[in-house]
Amino acid sequence: CRCFQGRWYWPFRETMRTTRWKVNGGNLMGVAAVYAEGAVVHFVTDLNTELMLHYGSGDAYNKWVFARSVNFQNAPEQGVKEVVVNLKPEEVTQRFMFVLKFPNNHWVKDGAEDFKLWLPEDEAFAQARITKQKEEEKKAEAKAE
Repeated sequence: CRCFQGRWYWPFRETMRTTRWKVNGGNLMGVAAVYAEGAVVHFVTDLNTELMLHYGSGDAYNKWVFARSVNFQNAPEQGVKEVVVNLKPEEVTQRFMFVLKFPNNHWVKDGAEDFKLWLPEDEAFAQARITKQKEEEKKAEAKAE
């Protein structure tokens, strides 16, 4: 995802979802795309500070399935920081959950809850997941025989 002359360009336009938040006096934008091989979530912000993204997929009850952390880096555009997260197919759920860590161990949520970015639905991803499940079922049946 790149910004050029004020416009964002993204390779998966038909399956992307963009969400924006106001955070500690700055702006945060998350762009999520799901495709057959998994998902990509790209965050950009104008916050001029060290910033860490603590993220993971969430289940239907907003419980974290897994968690990882990654630091925002300076983007090519002046005054912008970014981070890109790639999820494997088995890590993709409908909810991408995250919190932000600022300097001095200051953690920020979306009010009282973790931030959530809802991932878009994608037919190619759904078909790939069904195919993989069928393959796993066949392997399990073969082992049982």
